[in-house]
Amino acid sequence: MLGKYIFGDFCSGFVWMIPADFPSGGSLPTPIDTDHSISSFGRGVDGRLYLVDIGGAVYRLNDS
Repeated sequence: MLGKYIFGDFCSGFVWMIPADFPSGGSLPTPIDTDHSISSFGRGVDGRLYLVDIGGAVYRLNDS
């Protein structure tokens, strides 16, 4: 996921991954559909990215 900007929507649970050089005004790619209420993202000591659900559950994200 290096070189990507990753963001999510709390209400829909959608997560987007776009390249850091994504053109301004470009159409967003199809989001990843989760059933989570995304409250945060974090990077672990292992260097991997994690998604945090409002209920406190933590999920590791994969670049696939």
